[in-house]
Amino acid sequence: MQGACLTNMHLLRPPPVGPLADALAAIGDKRAAPLLAAHLGDPASTSDDVKRAAAALVVLAGPAEAPAIEAFFAQYRAVEAPEVDAAVQSAVVSAAEALLRLGVRAPVVAAAGDPRTSPALEQRLVALLEPKASGGAPRASAH
Repeated sequence: MQGACLTNMHLLRPPPVGPLADALAAIGDKRAAPLLAAHLGDPASTSDDVKRAAAALVVLAGPAEAPAIEAFFAQYRAVEAPEVDAAVQSAVVSAAEALLRLGVRAPVVAAAGDPRTSPALEQRLVALLEPKASGGAPRASAH
């Protein structure tokens, strides 16, 4: 009977999204984008899963995912650590990068100049908005 309880407890945990997000991004499966975008706002997702889902969305997201990405970005860009760990901060930067790739520039520009934006994130957002030395396009961030 005790083994059955442990098995049932295991079934209640969601599978880790991070490794799946990594794999889907690597193969470019854009069909996964809506599901990954939903994980950004899912309280059951771990910080690592959110970070990896956001990074995958930089590659996979289409216009349909922009509202979910923008909502996540707006919710977490002004939150300071320790409330938000480094993984979520990286996810916010990835969300900004995805928005820029999709042509949704206004919220990123506004956040980069807003004093309410977390100082740790503000520098990274400004760096995303700076043109490359060689071509004038926004720079990709390192996560």
